[in-house]
Amino acid sequence: MSDLERGIRRYYTEKEMPAARAEAILGRGKRQVFWRRPYQILSVAAVLLLFCVGAYDSIEQAQYKGRVLAEIAMNHRKDLGVEFESAEYKPLREALDRLDFDLEPTAVRLAGLALVGGRYCSIQGQIAAQLKVVDPASKEILTLYVTRIDDELEQLAPLDERYEDLYMRCWRDGERFFALAGYLHRED
Repeated sequence: MSDLERGIRRYYTEKEMPAARAEAILGRGKRQVFWRRPYQILSVAAVLLLFCVGAYDSIEQAQYKGRVLAEIAMNHRKDLGVEFESAEYKPLREALDRLDFDLEPTAVRLAGLALVGGRYCSIQGQIAAQLKVVDPASKEILTLYVTRIDDELEQLAPLDERYEDLYMRCWRDGERFFALAGYLHRED
């Protein structure tokens, strides 16, 4: 080490910075940490909570939809016979006297389909009618489900999609939920 370097080192070693000046310099360098501000952490927590609730609701709704479609598909594939035969909705409704809603849809979605009859069933524990209808052109037997609509079923209507090897249509008609299952074509 040269004499110059030794002299500079000695000069600065002998110097002392006032404590107030050191604190001021160190204080300027401190970063503000967000967790030291309670309102910031609370807003982050609120946003995360809203996100989690929304995600949970979406997952729950998707699971409910899957359960309903699986139940409809299972009942359609069982191909159970009708308990009450009728080509008209009114006599069939009278035969299914435990139901407190009409069976005939007001929508034109079933135009051209012939009613064969029906039986009781349930959709997610709620009493429903399981009706057999036939497409006279193709002779294909379809299953029509009717039940009173509730908040959860209302979220499914309208629905028009494939489920495994079946095609399903769900819709709301007044205070009733309708679901049509079968091997349908997507022409309309």
